[in-house]
Amino acid sequence: MARDLRSLAGRMRKLNRRLEFTAGKITREAASIVVDVLVDRTPIDTTKAVSNWQVGINRPVRTIIPPHFPGKLKSTEYASTRETKNLAEEKIKEYVKHGVIYVSNHVPYIQGLNNGTISAQASGFVEAAVVSAQLRLQNLKINVSGLVAP
Repeated sequence: MARDLRSLAGRMRKLNRRLEFTAGKITREAASIVVDVLVDRTPIDTTKAVSNWQVGINRPVRTIIPPHFPGKLKSTEYASTRETKNLAEEKIKEYVKHGVIYVSNHVPYIQGLNNGTISAQASGFVEAAVVSAQLRLQNLKINVSGLVAP
């Protein structure tokens, strides 16, 4: 009997580790989706707004940085969006378990961009990023050994 209980306890510890690992993967995947949609949908002129989508682990990043690749009229759009995504992914990989991944942007006009009052682009790209992540994650099949794409 004692052996059966030890065996059960060992299996439960192993299952717990697998669940924590899977939860971490799901959290990182959600953050990656949000970053991708935010970066892809942020209206671009000088790339300052898109460069300021920053990832923080357990606390938001509150700094405002200059554009990764300064330009005008979308001249450096590709380089800046790629760099923003790369930096975000590096930070997201640091997340292991137990905590929060924050995706933030503190340029003073980000709300106006999202509302559509500063850009001719459709409003609501921040909300669209969250919905995109929710929809993609709903379709994941969870297996305790990892993630399985739909």
